Amino acid sequence: MRRSLLTGLFFVTTLLVGPAAADVIVVDINGGGDFTELDLAITVAQPGDTVLVKPGNYFGPFNPFGEALIIDKALTVVGDVGGPPLVPVTYIQNLDPGETVIIRNISFIDSPTAGLNTPPLNIRDNLGTIALEDCIFRGEESFFFGTDFNQTAMVVEDSVGVSATRCVITAGKGFDSDPDVIFPPTETAD
Repeated sequence: MRRSLLTGLFFVTTLLVGPAAADVIVVDINGGGDFTELDLAITVAQPGDTVLVKPGNYFGPFNPFGEALIIDKALTVVGDVGGPPLVPVTYIQNLDPGETVIIRNISFIDSPTAGLNTPPLNIRDNLGTIALEDCIFRGEESFFFGTDFNQTAMVVEDSVGVSATRCVITAGKGFDSDPDVIFPPTETAD
């Protein structure tokens, strides 16, 4: 009798309280949010949370080894109104089936803080769903130690369920290990 009473009480309490609601975490480089650093907000966020990013440049200081955001859990990352925020190199990786990452109104642009030859967005080894909406992806043409050094805008490898809706994707000229071979953005190497 006592066990069924406790079970019934637990069941009623669960119905009344319901599942835990996802949090909205606000990132504002100018100090008007929960965090000023995007990487810290993403690290602290729990699966299912929304990270709302205020406009600004979140690249950070130069790091020749590359500064990167790592998203490896179900999150929604949304750029707030007023222009899409600029974010550092980002990796979306290791999502399990059933996990979803939504990225909306964010600019992924090759940055001087990125490691060499690192595309602004890298999607790798995912079994979950990734939805990119209203984003900008741009690799840049640059000059490094006397050699043209061109960035790809995005890499998708070993991932399923990736979609891009209303996104702009542009890149610099492609390159090959032979520095004399340059491919225009509309062509690919064999």
